[in-house]
Amino acid sequence: ERLGVLRKAAELGADFVDVEYKCGPERIASVKNARPSQSNTRVIVSHHDYKKTPSSDDLKDLATGMLESGADVVKIASTANTTSDAFRMLQLIEETPGPVIALAMGEMGLPSRLLAPKYGGFLTFGALDSGKASAPGQPTLVDMLQTYNLRGQNGGTKVFGVIGSPIRHSMSPLIHNAAFREKGVDAVYLPFLVEDVDDFVFSLKHFGLSGCSVTIPHKETVLKLCSEVDPVATRIGAVNTLVRNDGDGAVRACNTDWVAAISAIERKLAAQPSTGGSADPEFPLSGKRVVVLGSGGTARALAFGAIERKAASVTIANRTLGKAQKLAAELGGATSATSLTDLEEGKTEGEVLINTTSVGMSPNTQESPVTAQVVDRFDLVFDAVYNPLKTRLLSHAEDRGKLAVSGVEMFVGQAAEQFKAFTGMDAPEDLMRMKVLQKLERK
Repeated sequence: ERLGVLRKAAELGADFVDVEYKCGPERIASVKNARPSQSNTRVIVSHHDYKKTPSSDDLKDLATGMLESGADVVKIASTANTTSDAFRMLQLIEETPGPVIALAMGEMGLPSRLLAPKYGGFLTFGALDSGKASAPGQPTLVDMLQTYNLRGQNGGTKVFGVIGSPIRHSMSPLIHNAAFREKGVDAVYLPFLVEDVDDFVFSLKHFGLSGCSVTIPHKETVLKLCSEVDPVATRIGAVNTLVRNDGDGAVRACNTDWVAAISAIERKLAAQPSTGGSADPEFPLSGKRVVVLGSGGTARALAFGAIERKAASVTIANRTLGKAQKLAAELGGATSATSLTDLEEGKTEGEVLINTTSVGMSPNTQESPVTAQVVDRFDLVFDAVYNPLKTRLLSHAEDRGKLAVSGVEMFVGQAAEQFKAFTGMDAPEDLMRMKVLQKLERK
Protein backbone atom coordinates (compact mmCIF):
# COMPACT_ATOMS: atom_id res chain seq x y z
CA GLU A 1 0.00 0.00 0.00
CA ARG A 2 2.79 2.43 0.94
CA LEU A 3 4.63 1.63 -2.28
CA GLY A 4 1.47 2.36 -4.22
CA VAL A 5 1.25 5.79 -2.59
CA LEU A 6 4.86 6.51 -3.55
CA ARG A 7 4.22 5.47 -7.15
CA LYS A 8 1.22 7.76 -7.27
CA ALA A 9 3.30 10.63 -5.88
CA ALA A 10 5.90 10.05 -8.60
CA GLU A 11 3.15 9.89 -11.23
CA LEU A 12 1.73 13.23 -10.05
CA GLY A 13 5.14 14.91 -10.25
CA ALA A 14 6.18 15.25 -6.61
CA ASP A 15 9.61 16.90 -6.37
CA PHE A 16 11.00 14.04 -4.28
CA VAL A 17 9.85 10.51 -3.47
CA ASP A 18 11.63 8.67 -0.66
CA VAL A 19 11.90 4.86 -0.99
CA GLU A 20 13.57 2.54 1.52
CA TYR A 21 16.61 0.71 0.13
CA LYS A 22 15.42 -2.52 1.72
CA CYS A 23 12.46 -2.52 -0.71
CA GLY A 24 14.89 -3.85 -3.32
CA PRO A 25 15.89 -2.66 -6.81
CA GLU A 26 12.70 -3.86 -8.53
CA ARG A 27 10.38 -1.85 -6.30
CA ILE A 28 12.67 1.18 -6.49
CA ALA A 29 12.59 0.89 -10.29
CA SER A 30 8.79 0.68 -10.22
CA VAL A 31 8.63 4.04 -8.47
CA LYS A 32 11.07 5.59 -10.93
CA ASN A 33 9.16 4.18 -13.89
CA ALA A 34 5.91 5.69 -12.57
CA ARG A 35 7.25 9.17 -13.37
CA PRO A 36 5.82 10.75 -16.50
CA SER A 37 8.21 11.70 -19.28
CA GLN A 38 9.99 15.02 -18.75
CA SER A 39 9.32 14.66 -15.01
CA ASN A 40 11.65 16.43 -12.55
CA THR A 41 10.76 13.98 -9.77
CA ARG A 42 13.86 12.65 -8.04
CA VAL A 43 13.89 9.41 -6.09
CA ILE A 44 15.61 9.42 -2.70
CA VAL A 45 16.73 5.94 -1.68
CA SER A 46 17.00 5.68 2.12
CA HIS A 47 18.65 3.43 4.67
CA HIS A 48 18.23 3.71 8.46
CA ASP A 49 20.30 2.10 11.20
CA TYR A 50 18.81 2.68 14.64
CA LYS A 51 21.62 0.99 16.58
CA LYS A 52 24.98 2.07 15.20
CA THR A 53 27.00 3.81 12.50
CA PRO A 54 28.69 1.36 10.08
CA SER A 55 32.41 1.51 9.33
CA SER A 56 33.66 3.82 6.57
CA ASP A 57 34.08 0.89 4.19
CA ASP A 58 30.58 -0.42 4.90
CA LEU A 59 29.12 3.06 4.40
CA LYS A 60 30.86 3.38 1.03
CA ASP A 61 29.60 -0.04 -0.06
CA LEU A 62 26.09 0.87 1.09
CA ALA A 63 26.11 4.17 -0.83
CA THR A 64 27.44 2.46 -3.96
CA GLY A 65 24.69 -0.14 -3.79
CA MET A 66 22.05 2.56 -3.38
CA LEU A 67 23.34 4.44 -6.42
CA GLU A 68 23.35 1.22 -8.44
CA SER A 69 19.73 0.59 -7.39
CA GLY A 70 18.74 3.81 -9.16
CA ALA A 71 18.93 6.42 -6.41
CA ASP A 72 18.90 10.02 -7.60
CA VAL A 73 19.73 11.01 -4.03
CA VAL A 74 21.37 8.74 -1.45
CA LYS A 75 20.08 9.11 2.11
CA ILE A 76 21.68 7.25 5.01
CA ALA A 77 20.68 7.84 8.63
CA SER A 78 22.69 6.02 11.30
CA THR A 79 22.87 6.23 15.08
CA ALA A 80 25.92 7.94 16.60
CA ASN A 81 27.52 6.43 19.68
CA THR A 82 30.75 8.45 19.42
CA THR A 83 31.98 11.70 17.87
CA SER A 84 33.77 9.84 15.07
CA ASP A 85 30.46 8.24 14.05
CA ALA A 86 29.10 11.69 13.17
CA PHE A 87 32.20 12.64 11.22
CA ARG A 88 32.28 9.39 9.28
CA MET A 89 28.83 10.30 8.01
CA LEU A 90 30.07 13.73 6.95
CA GLN A 91 33.10 12.15 5.28
CA LEU A 92 30.74 9.92 3.30
CA ILE A 93 29.18 13.03 1.75
CA GLU A 94 32.57 14.14 0.45
CA GLU A 95 33.50 10.74 -0.92
CA THR A 96 30.25 9.77 -2.65
CA PRO A 97 29.49 11.03 -6.18
CA GLY A 98 26.13 12.74 -6.55
CA PRO A 99 23.72 14.18 -3.99
CA VAL A 100 23.99 12.63 -0.52
CA ILE A 101 22.08 13.10 2.72
CA ALA A 102 24.12 11.53 5.55
CA LEU A 103 22.94 12.07 9.11
CA ALA A 104 23.76 10.48 12.44
CA MET A 105 20.83 10.40 14.87
CA GLY A 106 21.06 11.11 18.59
CA GLU A 107 22.78 13.92 20.49
CA MET A 108 26.24 12.60 19.60
CA GLY A 109 25.25 12.84 15.95
CA LEU A 110 24.45 16.57 16.13
CA PRO A 111 27.61 17.59 14.19
CA SER A 112 26.36 15.67 11.15
CA ARG A 113 23.25 17.84 11.08
CA LEU A 114 24.92 21.18 11.81
CA LEU A 115 27.87 20.74 9.45
CA ALA A 116 26.07 19.26 6.43
CA PRO A 117 26.53 22.44 4.32
CA LYS A 118 30.28 22.58 5.02
CA TYR A 119 30.71 19.04 3.71
CA GLY A 120 28.39 19.48 0.73
CA GLY A 121 25.35 17.61 2.03
CA PHE A 122 22.27 17.71 -0.18
CA LEU A 123 20.15 18.79 2.77
CA THR A 124 19.83 18.47 6.52
CA PHE A 125 16.87 18.27 8.88
CA GLY A 126 15.75 20.53 11.71
CA ALA A 127 12.72 20.77 13.98
CA LEU A 128 10.22 23.58 13.55
CA ASP A 129 10.27 24.11 17.30
CA SER A 130 11.83 22.61 20.42
CA GLY A 131 10.01 19.45 21.42
CA LYS A 132 8.84 18.81 17.86
CA ALA A 133 11.81 16.85 16.50
CA SER A 134 10.94 14.11 14.03
CA ALA A 135 14.13 12.17 14.87
CA PRO A 136 16.50 11.98 17.87
CA GLY A 137 19.03 14.82 18.03
CA GLN A 138 17.32 17.28 15.69
CA PRO A 139 18.15 20.92 16.47
CA THR A 140 15.59 23.65 15.81
CA LEU A 141 15.64 25.55 12.53
CA VAL A 142 16.07 28.83 14.41
CA ASP A 143 19.22 27.55 16.15
CA MET A 144 20.59 26.08 12.92
CA LEU A 145 20.18 29.33 11.02
CA GLN A 146 20.87 31.92 13.71
CA THR A 147 23.38 30.27 16.03
CA TYR A 148 25.20 27.87 13.72
CA ASN A 149 25.18 29.98 10.52
CA LEU A 150 23.95 27.08 8.40
CA ARG A 151 23.61 29.14 5.23
CA GLY A 152 27.02 30.77 5.64
CA GLN A 153 29.08 27.58 5.88
CA ASN A 154 31.45 26.46 3.12
CA GLY A 155 34.27 23.97 2.66
CA GLY A 156 36.74 26.32 4.32
CA THR A 157 34.68 26.97 7.45
CA LYS A 158 36.70 26.04 10.54
CA VAL A 159 35.07 23.88 13.19
CA PHE A 160 35.42 24.49 16.93
CA GLY A 161 33.29 23.30 19.81
CA VAL A 162 32.90 22.40 23.45
CA ILE A 163 33.14 18.83 24.76
CA GLY A 164 31.50 17.55 27.92
CA SER A 165 28.83 15.31 29.38
CA PRO A 166 26.19 16.64 29.78
CA ILE A 167 26.60 19.42 27.23
CA ARG A 168 23.14 20.43 26.03
CA HIS A 169 22.93 23.22 28.64
CA SER A 170 26.15 24.93 27.49
CA MET A 171 25.98 28.54 26.32
CA SER A 172 29.46 28.36 24.79
CA PRO A 173 28.08 27.92 21.22
CA LEU A 174 25.91 31.01 21.69
CA ILE A 175 28.76 33.33 22.64
CA HIS A 176 31.53 31.92 20.44
CA ASN A 177 29.39 31.92 17.30
CA ALA A 178 28.29 35.48 18.05
CA ALA A 179 31.95 36.44 18.45
CA PHE A 180 32.89 34.77 15.16
CA ARG A 181 30.18 36.76 13.36
CA GLU A 182 31.20 40.01 15.03
CA LYS A 183 34.85 39.56 14.01
CA GLY A 184 34.13 38.18 10.54
CA VAL A 185 35.72 34.80 11.26
CA ASP A 186 34.65 31.95 8.94
CA ALA A 187 34.11 29.41 11.71
CA VAL A 188 31.37 27.58 13.57
CA TYR A 189 31.32 26.34 17.17
CA LEU A 190 29.30 23.25 18.17
CA PRO A 191 28.35 21.36 21.35
CA PHE A 192 29.88 17.87 21.37
CA LEU A 193 28.41 15.30 23.75
CA VAL A 194 31.53 13.25 24.53
CA GLU A 195 31.87 10.20 26.71
CA ASP A 196 34.87 8.66 24.94
CA VAL A 197 37.65 11.26 25.11
CA ASP A 198 40.11 9.14 23.10
CA ASP A 199 37.61 8.95 20.26
CA PHE A 200 37.09 12.72 20.32
CA VAL A 201 40.82 13.51 20.19
CA PHE A 202 41.11 11.05 17.29
CA SER A 203 38.29 12.93 15.54
CA LEU A 204 39.91 16.29 16.31
CA LYS A 205 43.07 15.19 14.51
CA HIS A 206 41.69 12.89 11.81
CA PHE A 207 38.73 14.99 10.64
CA GLY A 208 40.47 18.36 10.82
CA LEU A 209 38.67 20.12 13.65
CA SER A 210 40.44 23.33 14.66
CA GLY A 211 40.00 23.31 18.43
CA CYS A 212 37.64 23.03 21.36
CA SER A 213 36.74 24.06 24.85
CA VAL A 214 36.69 21.35 27.52
CA THR A 215 34.23 21.13 30.39
CA ILE A 216 33.03 18.60 32.99
CA PRO A 217 34.11 15.80 33.28
CA HIS A 218 37.03 15.78 30.81
CA LYS A 219 39.42 18.53 31.95
CA GLU A 220 41.91 16.15 33.54
CA THR A 221 41.53 13.13 31.25
CA VAL A 222 42.08 14.98 27.98
CA LEU A 223 45.38 16.48 29.17
CA LYS A 224 47.13 13.13 28.77
CA LEU A 225 46.13 12.92 25.08
CA CYS A 226 47.58 16.25 23.95
CA SER A 227 50.81 16.77 22.02
CA GLU A 228 51.78 19.87 23.98
CA VAL A 229 50.50 21.26 27.29
CA ASP A 230 51.53 24.71 28.46
CA PRO A 231 53.52 24.85 31.72
CA VAL A 232 50.74 26.39 33.80
CA ALA A 233 48.17 23.80 32.68
CA THR A 234 50.72 21.08 33.42
CA ARG A 235 51.13 22.38 36.96
CA ILE A 236 47.36 22.62 37.40
CA GLY A 237 46.83 19.11 36.01
CA ALA A 238 43.75 20.14 34.01
CA VAL A 239 43.02 21.90 30.72
CA ASN A 240 39.99 23.64 29.28
CA THR A 241 41.23 24.61 25.80
CA LEU A 242 42.59 22.55 22.88
CA VAL A 243 43.92 24.02 19.62
CA ARG A 244 45.01 21.88 16.67
CA ASN A 245 47.97 23.11 14.65
CA ASP A 246 47.02 23.33 10.97
CA GLY A 247 50.55 22.43 9.94
CA ASP A 248 51.45 19.22 11.74
CA GLY A 249 48.09 18.45 13.37
CA ALA A 250 49.58 18.61 16.87
CA VAL A 251 47.09 19.39 19.64
CA ARG A 252 48.12 22.11 22.10
CA ALA A 253 46.37 22.51 25.44
CA CYS A 254 46.10 25.31 27.98
CA ASN A 255 43.91 26.41 30.89
CA THR A 256 42.04 29.73 30.84
CA ASP A 257 39.76 28.96 33.81
CA TRP A 258 41.93 30.11 36.66
CA VAL A 259 42.79 33.60 35.41
CA ALA A 260 39.15 34.37 34.54
CA ALA A 261 37.77 33.25 37.90
CA ILE A 262 40.49 34.59 40.18
CA SER A 263 40.48 37.95 38.37
CA ALA A 264 36.71 38.27 38.95
CA ILE A 265 37.17 37.50 42.65
CA GLU A 266 40.06 39.95 42.98
CA ARG A 267 38.12 42.76 41.27
CA LYS A 268 35.26 42.32 43.74
CA LEU A 269 37.63 42.27 46.74
CA ALA A 270 39.54 45.31 45.52
CA ALA A 271 36.31 47.27 45.09
CA GLN A 272 35.18 46.52 48.66
CA PRO A 273 38.05 47.37 51.03
CA SER A 274 35.58 47.42 53.93
CA THR A 275 35.58 43.62 53.89
CA GLY A 276 39.14 43.49 55.10
CA GLY A 277 40.74 43.55 51.67
CA SER A 278 44.41 42.88 51.23
CA ALA A 279 46.86 45.67 51.92
CA ASP A 280 48.56 44.72 48.66
CA PRO A 281 46.56 46.20 45.74
CA GLU A 282 48.37 43.95 43.27
CA PHE A 283 47.26 40.81 45.13
CA PRO A 284 43.79 41.32 46.67
CA LEU A 285 43.73 37.66 47.74
CA SER A 286 46.90 38.04 49.75
CA GLY A 287 46.36 36.89 53.33
CA LYS A 288 42.92 35.42 52.58
CA ARG A 289 41.93 31.89 53.57
CA VAL A 290 40.23 30.26 50.61
CA VAL A 291 37.94 27.22 50.69
CA VAL A 292 37.30 25.46 47.36
CA LEU A 293 34.28 23.16 47.00
CA GLY A 294 34.93 20.23 44.64
CA SER A 295 37.92 18.24 43.50
CA GLY A 296 37.64 18.15 39.69
CA GLY A 297 39.41 20.04 36.95
CA THR A 298 37.89 23.42 37.76
CA ALA A 299 38.73 23.00 41.45
CA ARG A 300 42.33 22.27 40.47
CA ALA A 301 42.53 25.40 38.35
CA LEU A 302 40.99 27.77 40.89
CA ALA A 303 42.90 26.35 43.86
CA PHE A 304 46.09 26.76 41.83
CA GLY A 305 45.09 30.33 40.98
CA ALA A 306 44.44 31.21 44.62
CA ILE A 307 47.88 29.89 45.55
CA GLU A 308 49.50 31.82 42.70
CA ARG A 309 47.78 35.01 43.84
CA LYS A 310 49.20 34.66 47.35
CA ALA A 311 46.20 33.39 49.33
CA ALA A 312 47.22 32.59 52.92
CA SER A 313 45.83 29.06 52.60
CA VAL A 314 43.62 26.93 50.38
CA THR A 315 41.37 24.18 51.73
CA ILE A 316 39.79 21.65 49.38
CA ALA A 317 36.36 20.58 50.63
CA ASN A 318 34.69 17.57 49.07
CA ARG A 319 31.99 15.07 49.92
CA THR A 320 34.61 12.34 49.51
CA LEU A 321 37.47 13.31 51.80
CA GLY A 322 39.95 11.06 49.98
CA LYS A 323 39.52 13.01 46.74
CA ALA A 324 40.07 16.29 48.56
CA GLN A 325 43.19 14.93 50.25
CA LYS A 326 44.58 13.68 46.94
CA LEU A 327 44.14 17.07 45.26
CA ALA A 328 45.57 18.95 48.25
CA ALA A 329 48.64 16.71 48.22
CA GLU A 330 49.15 17.26 44.50
CA LEU A 331 48.87 21.04 44.81
CA GLY A 332 51.16 21.14 47.83
CA GLY A 333 52.15 24.28 49.74
CA ALA A 334 49.58 25.73 52.13
CA THR A 335 46.84 23.45 50.78
CA SER A 336 44.80 21.17 53.02
CA ALA A 337 41.65 19.07 52.78
CA THR A 338 38.39 18.76 54.67
CA SER A 339 35.08 17.00 54.30
CA LEU A 340 31.83 18.79 53.63
CA THR A 341 30.59 17.49 56.96
CA ASP A 342 33.43 19.20 58.84
CA LEU A 343 32.84 22.36 56.84
CA GLU A 344 29.16 22.37 57.79
CA GLU A 345 30.08 21.82 61.44
CA GLY A 346 32.29 24.90 61.50
CA LYS A 347 35.62 23.09 61.72
CA THR A 348 36.93 24.97 58.67
CA GLU A 349 36.77 28.73 58.27
CA GLY A 350 37.93 31.32 55.75
CA GLU A 351 37.25 34.56 53.97
CA VAL A 352 36.62 33.36 50.40
CA LEU A 353 34.35 30.44 49.44
CA ILE A 354 34.63 29.09 45.88
CA ASN A 355 32.16 26.57 44.46
CA THR A 356 33.43 24.54 41.49
CA THR A 357 30.83 21.77 41.65
CA SER A 358 27.74 21.61 39.41
CA VAL A 359 25.37 21.65 42.39
CA GLY A 360 22.71 24.29 41.79
CA MET A 361 23.05 24.23 38.01
CA SER A 362 19.86 24.36 35.95
CA PRO A 363 17.53 22.49 36.16
CA ASN A 364 18.39 21.73 39.80
CA THR A 365 18.21 25.36 40.81
CA GLN A 366 16.92 24.78 44.35
CA GLU A 367 20.08 22.95 45.39
CA SER A 368 23.12 24.49 47.07
CA PRO A 369 26.50 22.83 47.73
CA VAL A 370 26.50 24.17 51.31
CA THR A 371 23.96 25.61 53.73
CA ALA A 372 23.42 29.27 54.52
CA GLN A 373 25.15 28.70 57.86
CA VAL A 374 28.40 27.93 56.05
CA VAL A 375 28.05 31.04 53.86
CA ASP A 376 27.71 33.12 57.05
CA ARG A 377 31.34 32.39 57.92
CA PHE A 378 32.79 33.92 54.71
CA ASP A 379 33.17 37.44 53.32
CA LEU A 380 32.95 36.56 49.62
CA VAL A 381 31.26 33.71 47.74
CA PHE A 382 32.08 32.76 44.16
CA ASP A 383 29.96 30.23 42.24
CA ALA A 384 31.35 28.78 38.99
CA VAL A 385 27.79 27.82 37.99
CA TYR A 386 26.46 30.49 35.61
CA ASN A 387 23.05 29.01 34.80
CA PRO A 388 20.96 30.25 36.59
CA LEU A 389 22.39 33.75 36.88
CA LYS A 390 21.68 33.83 40.61
CA THR A 391 22.19 30.39 42.12
CA ARG A 392 20.82 29.40 45.50
CA LEU A 393 24.36 29.65 46.88
CA LEU A 394 24.69 33.26 45.67
CA SER A 395 21.23 34.03 47.04
CA HIS A 396 22.43 32.81 50.46
CA ALA A 397 25.41 35.17 50.15
CA GLU A 398 23.40 38.22 49.10
CA ASP A 399 20.76 37.62 51.77
CA ARG A 400 23.52 37.78 54.39
CA GLY A 401 25.26 40.84 53.00
CA LYS A 402 28.22 38.93 51.65
CA LEU A 403 30.08 39.74 48.43
CA ALA A 404 28.77 37.52 45.63
CA VAL A 405 30.53 36.81 42.33
CA SER A 406 28.58 35.11 39.55
CA GLY A 407 30.03 32.36 37.38
CA VAL A 408 29.13 34.50 34.35
CA GLU A 409 32.34 36.48 34.87
CA MET A 410 34.47 33.34 34.84
CA PHE A 411 32.52 31.92 31.90
CA VAL A 412 32.91 35.01 29.74
CA GLY A 413 36.50 35.61 30.81
CA GLN A 414 37.72 32.10 30.04
CA ALA A 415 35.78 32.09 26.75
CA ALA A 416 37.40 35.38 25.70
CA GLU A 417 40.85 33.88 26.28
CA GLN A 418 39.83 30.79 24.31
CA PHE A 419 38.61 32.94 21.42
CA LYS A 420 42.04 34.56 21.28
CA ALA A 421 43.71 31.14 21.32
CA PHE A 422 41.41 29.98 18.49
CA THR A 423 41.70 33.05 16.26
CA GLY A 424 44.62 35.21 17.35
CA MET A 425 42.15 38.09 17.82
CA ASP A 426 40.93 39.89 20.90
CA ALA A 427 37.42 38.73 21.75
CA PRO A 428 34.37 41.03 21.71
CA GLU A 429 33.99 40.44 25.44
CA ASP A 430 31.13 42.90 26.00
CA LEU A 431 29.10 41.22 23.25
CA MET A 432 29.77 37.78 24.72
CA ARG A 433 28.66 38.92 28.18
CA MET A 434 25.54 40.55 26.74
CA LYS A 435 24.55 37.34 24.92
CA VAL A 436 24.85 35.28 28.12
CA LEU A 437 22.93 37.76 30.25
CA GLN A 438 20.16 38.09 27.68
CA LYS A 439 19.76 34.33 27.54
CA LEU A 440 19.77 33.91 31.32
CA GLU A 441 17.37 36.78 31.92
CA ARG A 442 14.84 35.20 29.53
CA LYS A 443 14.76 32.03 31.60
